Amino acid sequence: MRRRLFVLLVATVLLVAALELGVRALVADPAAGLHFAARQSACCRLDERLLWTFEPGASGAWGTDEFTETTTIDALGLRGAAPGARSSGDVTVLAAGDSFTYGHGMPDDGTYPALLQTELGARGLAATVLNAGVPGYGSDQTYRALVERWLALSPDVVLFGIHCSDVGYDADMSLYDLEAGRLVELPTWSSWVLLQGRLFAALPRPVRKLKSVQAVLGTLHRADPFRRLPQLDEAALGIWQRAKIVAQLEDLERRGRDAGFVVRAVVMPCKQDLVGGDREIYGDLVERLRERGVRAIDAGTAMRERGGEGRAVFFARDWHLNARGNRLLAEIVAAAVEDDVRRAATAATERRNTRDGEQASGGPSG
Repeated sequence: MRRRLFVLLVATVLLVAALELGVRALVADPAAGLHFAARQSACCRLDERLLWTFEPGASGAWGTDEFTETTTIDALGLRGAAPGARSSGDVTVLAAGDSFTYGHGMPDDGTYPALLQTELGARGLAATVLNAGVPGYGSDQTYRALVERWLALSPDVVLFGIHCSDVGYDADMSLYDLEAGRLVELPTWSSWVLLQGRLFAALPRPVRKLKSVQAVLGTLHRADPFRRLPQLDEAALGIWQRAKIVAQLEDLERRGRDAGFVVRAVVMPCKQDLVGGDREIYGDLVERLRERGVRAIDAGTAMRERGGEGRAVFFARDWHLNARGNRLLAEIVAAAVEDDVRRAATAATERRNTRDGEQASGGPSG
């Protein structure tokens, strides 16, 4: 019996070794299918509600031959240095979205939210712009993060970033279905990100380093083994995604009316559009948002109308905005929300004056 167990053990080790050597020889990047939240624990952590989030307090730097990105995540999970104490006259603008809001390839002070704060300040407006962008997020994650977490920060203006990946490519990140126009939660435990991440985390560290193991778990990339998502073709999937985005922003508009904040949809410039000429990529999304009373900033169209921007606002070998693109986006958004911020500042001043008057008189009148 012992001899047979020994032979079986040796055979298993040899088989694993052969598989490992084969993967290393034949697969260029065995870890390519692993989600970054699974393999980069220093920056991110898995999250049962949002699939993943930033690790509070994380920092780091990485780059390519086109850029060097330096990142600081504060204790709340926001990008950039922690904001100072908010004065009673200041306005808080919360920018939420994916890597275009986060500022892929940019230092902390080069992202569009950071530049928006500077741009508003140049217009005489004291505003703190918080960067709640998370790379890879789809609109479902942005919406849930706002509703369950970020609205607790009491923003005056909410900027909901939408990228062309949200209308199709990011469907596998979906957290909601749509039934009779109503958002219905989908289970997160069966999403490929959490399945893969939990399996990877459960393995001993030496096993996680095996290229063969990384390649096997990588087969879960964008898979839907439990069929949690609607089985639709590409065109129908885009329609489904756009309908959810409209429903999400309608809900945020209602919440804003009740709580006193303004919502703006920021429809991001898309390289496939400005460079590739695929102007149908968003379909009728902007028109549908405006029909439902959601104020949308069509940043891609605004850039196109300036003429000659196209390729100049994106990295050459990356589909994200470069420094010029982030600066231009900040200018476009600042022009669109200037009146919103000004009204919010006026309201904040009136509240402060009322409170000061009540304190001076010994309490509220009446």
